Amino acid sequence: MPSFTFSSDVRDSTDGLLLVLRARHILVAGSPSDDTHIVKGRLPDGVDVILESDLVIALSGTVNRVPIDASDIQCSAIARHLLNYFHVNSAQLGLRPASKIFVDDTDGIAKLTLSPTRHLLRPRTAALRLSAIEILYVFKTPQPQGTSGAQPHAGLAVAADPFSPHAFLPLVAALDRTVERLVVTQLIRRYPLIFGPWRERFDAEVATSAKIARAVADIVSRSSHAEFSQRSRRLIKALRRNCAAIAKASDDALRGLLPNTRGDEVLLPSSSGSEECA
Repeated sequence: MPSFTFSSDVRDSTDGLLLVLRARHILVAGSPSDDTHIVKGRLPDGVDVILESDLVIALSGTVNRVPIDASDIQCSAIARHLLNYFHVNSAQLGLRPASKIFVDDTDGIAKLTLSPTRHLLRPRTAALRLSAIEILYVFKTPQPQGTSGAQPHAGLAVAADPFSPHAFLPLVAALDRTVERLVVTQLIRRYPLIFGPWRERFDAEVATSAKIARAVADIVSRSSHAEFSQRSRRLIKALRRNCAAIAKASDDALRGLLPNTRGDEVLLPSSSGSEECA
């Protein structure tokens, strides 16, 4: 299945400064492809999104529609703010910074990498892999007459330059609000199997459920009560059918996301739903 993307925006304004934090999410099902499909709207609810390796965060920015050089972004207070946010909240998010901000030699873009602090999940149904997130900081500032289209920082005092190494207080407050909203609404809520506290509860429930399932199966297999054993096996078969139906619904939702994609390219479960739920 081809790689595909979707975008989301978070906006804030303060003291005449407009900030739009635009995140471009890059996801892959199966093997990544050169062609990237743009998805509009929400991802299907029945499709899980997981992480299989370090997550790459790419950073770029514009001021009044003029792109900012990657080296300026690398040295900016904005980049340090984001890096510090992930450092401070790594325990709650389940990812920690694995690098400083660097400029990638292959594409000249400022980036950082995040490493998961929890074990990687093995998907039991059709799943998407979160490959990277590209974050674009879009600033619109008041421009004095005659400076339009000049230099990226034209008309700005050094202290008020959004991509200065030293952030001014209104900018710090705007960054606090927008980054927090981006993480909560676009990462934790969209990807609960990767970010946030829900994953910890999920892991605990999976471990407990596995022990209970093994204990129940052992009781049924050792029982000498014929009627009990028959009714128990019927219930277990019903549970397996339910798991298989959920797996099929997830696979259908993923296929429907890109209906022109060949079906054999979709990331399918490694085995049937009944075997996975045994």
